[in-house]
Amino acid sequence: MKPLLLLIVVWIVGITASLPINAQPQDCINTNQINTGIFCITLYNPVCGCNNVTYDNECYAFFYGGVTSWTPGVCQPQGNHYYFDYTLCAGDSLPIGLSGWEGNVLYEWDTQTNLAGCAPACAANCANCYNITVAPAQTTTYTLHTFFTLAMEHNYYHYTINVFTCNSGDGWCIDPSVIDLTTACPDVYLPVCGCNFETYGNECEALNYYGVIQWAQGACQNRDTLYLCKNDSIQIGVPFVPETGYEWQPAQGLSCTDCPMTWVKPDTTTLYVLRQVVMIPGNYGMVSHYWVMVENCDTTGAGLPFLPTPSYLNLYPNPARQTVWLNFNNQLQPLQAIIFNLAGQAVYSHSFLPNEAPILPLNMLATGLYVVQLQTNNGILRSKLVINNP
Repeated sequence: MKPLLLLIVVWIVGITASLPINAQPQDCINTNQINTGIFCITLYNPVCGCNNVTYDNECYAFFYGGVTSWTPGVCQPQGNHYYFDYTLCAGDSLPIGLSGWEGNVLYEWDTQTNLAGCAPACAANCANCYNITVAPAQTTTYTLHTFFTLAMEHNYYHYTINVFTCNSGDGWCIDPSVIDLTTACPDVYLPVCGCNFETYGNECEALNYYGVIQWAQGACQNRDTLYLCKNDSIQIGVPFVPETGYEWQPAQGLSCTDCPMTWVKPDTTTLYVLRQVVMIPGNYGMVSHYWVMVENCDTTGAGLPFLPTPSYLNLYPNPARQTVWLNFNNQLQPLQAIIFNLAGQAVYSHSFLPNEAPILPLNMLATGLYVVQLQTNNGILRSKLVINNP
């Protein structure tokens, strides 16, 4: 490369690196033209403002948003967007981001709260690092914006960390006071699965040598951890196998105790054990464990007011496949969107960042009818959604 050309490239990269990744034109917003007292017709004819925000029509864009220019239609997301969902117990941490540093790439994290560290190469500057470790106290979405300075390419990586109070300690399962190593346990292998999902040689060993106070016959084989909102229910179990009996423990909150599949509605976090009994006395087949974590969450929006017309929620496209746009009164600020199936179960949730495009991914959901609930700064909106994934 010639010296003059190299100097120009270095100068351009240097200027780009000194600007915020999400910088917008200075003349896009004119606050002097904002007049919320102006009555705008409620006809939905969306336009995309120069600030990449969708407005219901030109009137709303000009008088309510103060934007100086716009284009017809809803805004399309800038760059490539990638979405990731993780489940985390409160108090734990999780590394998120990219696997390594790339040349000529700028990194910017939009959410910089509850960080537990960042990649060693970044020292203490986590906000501009490719990888960070987070320990959120509540469900949080972290967004990594990468900008390739030479190719002018933008990518957005959205990491939603769903935080639950897991009560994952062993206090409910292990009682050190019952440990008595002087007890002579028989040297016979009749395995049991402890409530801590460890296999022990027999009941005596589990109780007296390790202090395990709950167990089930048979070695530990299968385990599922499920998260459930209080007063909701979920189906757990295994497919039916001929000439096999089924025993559920405990019985609280179960729709049946001698069936392969059962509906469960516990009041508190409960470990359910399913034993498959082969029709020979004393013989057990597979043992399955279902740790149902009950959380005090509100998926109904109780306590939040429903918004009257013209506070509407339109979904586009509908039916949808890979993504759906949420269109609503632009005076509202979207906080969280939840998608429910027809059984009333929350199958997806997303918390919005300020000025984030109101778009939801649908590729992980099956074809069917759903309800989209949008929590805003002034109440709840709902609308039906048809997903038609191949």
